[in-house]
Amino acid sequence: MTASAGAWYRVGTVNVTNGQQSIVGVNTNWQNDVISIAVGDIFTLDAKTWYEVTAVNSDTSLTLDREFEGATQSAVNYAIVRNTSGTLLTRIAGQIAVQFNQKQLFLDELRTWLNSDNAAEELTDSHGVKTQLKTPAQMVRDHAEKLAELDAIHPHPWVMRKVEFEAMRAANNEKFAASGFVHFGKQIRADKNTPINEGLWTWIDQENVLYTGVADTDTGGEGVSKTKYPTLNMAGVITDLKSLSNTNYVKVKLPPSEDGTRTYDSTTGVSVTHATPALAFAAETATNKVVTDRVDMWGFEAFLREINDNDPFVYKNGLIQSLATNINGVATVSDNVRAITYFAWYEGDTTSRGKGVNWQTATESQRIAIASDPANNIYFDDATGKFYQWCIRGRSFAGKGNGDWDVLDITPSSSGPQFGASKSNNTRVRAQGITDNDESYNNDSSLDYAQVFVDPNADFAGVNRLPDLGIRVLRDHPTNYNKAVDNECYLYICGTVSRLNKGAYHPNLNPWGFCKVERFKVG
Repeated sequence: MTASAGAWYRVGTVNVTNGQQSIVGVNTNWQNDVISIAVGDIFTLDAKTWYEVTAVNSDTSLTLDREFEGATQSAVNYAIVRNTSGTLLTRIAGQIAVQFNQKQLFLDELRTWLNSDNAAEELTDSHGVKTQLKTPAQMVRDHAEKLAELDAIHPHPWVMRKVEFEAMRAANNEKFAASGFVHFGKQIRADKNTPINEGLWTWIDQENVLYTGVADTDTGGEGVSKTKYPTLNMAGVITDLKSLSNTNYVKVKLPPSEDGTRTYDSTTGVSVTHATPALAFAAETATNKVVTDRVDMWGFEAFLREINDNDPFVYKNGLIQSLATNINGVATVSDNVRAITYFAWYEGDTTSRGKGVNWQTATESQRIAIASDPANNIYFDDATGKFYQWCIRGRSFAGKGNGDWDVLDITPSSSGPQFGASKSNNTRVRAQGITDNDESYNNDSSLDYAQVFVDPNADFAGVNRLPDLGIRVLRDHPTNYNKAVDNECYLYICGTVSRLNKGAYHPNLNPWGFCKVERFKVG
């Protein structure tokens, strides 16, 4: 309740004590009401005995001109009669001055509060009550501390976690029956190239190269694929094969074709390169023949790698041979940290160095831009405190001798991809993974890739393999443990290519060393 101008003042109650001049107000507002009590006003309890107010000490304290003559009482009603000897305007002017002073005090205190670096500052409200209030600077510090605490619990919230990555893989494994192409990609119009199969084509004037998919900007792509570029599912991880060894298409690089100088002994597995074709043909025996109709194999290898100081680059979509000029707007540069053999399509390839972004020197905003896109297959493992990227490299293998491969099909067997029928020389495809070793073959049958068991309870080398049709897995062998994180290294075989000897006569006059794709299959 607020008193009005000219009215008797009856807000609250009072405590009075016989023989004392001090009056104690209860829920009164004597000093700070709109029109406050003033010296000279008249105090009474019974409208019979009157006292002059000689001091207004506070909102709840008055001093009378003489001792209170009545009995001591508490919470008793009272009235104060305003002394009309002071004009109303004088009273109002005084109150306005008090209000201005209070507002100015508040503004001064507010300015101090806003600019203070202290933890708290004192502010006074319109009733004169003072309160300690936390400053904005302290609020910012508190917020930063809370973020730091949160970051310690869940650092890098902008990147996929390992559990999310594995959940994504599990969902894809349920969705797809086997590893292989989700989309083949389209091919260039037939008047500009030579189509080979769905999404696979070649420029007739380019040597040792196949292409698959077309550029985003190409309006003339043909085929039934839903995407312009091929998309591959490897062990439940989806990867867009875009800008692989090319800025526009996916380039498949094959080893150079034969020139008539190499012989291969199918019994011993020994290959010899001679000075001239004449010397090579002169060295032929019943089992040792000049390589004239070699069959190459090509495909893709997927592996999990840790991003660290020794291997600091990340690549668009995890393609280590990518030539993309940027990753989500972050400019790429050639990865000169890794040896050129790390990027090789085939043994001896020195032309496939990939471009990426150095994760260890990237800014926070650059990391966020790259890792926020799940297509780049980067995740953070809270258990190890490290970043990982699922990577893909294209690989091609020159056939060791004449004729086709002995084992390529995915069957429930322990044999890996191999060339050569004799047990003494059954050379198997070598896994590369995170290593720089680009060698194509390994003669140790206990190492490298094994075919995937269809039966999840089947056992090989003491390890149960879950069914993952369409790909080959890295054998669980100590020698292979350094080829990928958690031994996660896989091989998907796309097909074979007949590579005729361009140094010898052939009815088709095959100038570039390949005649056709013998097969191109998924699964």
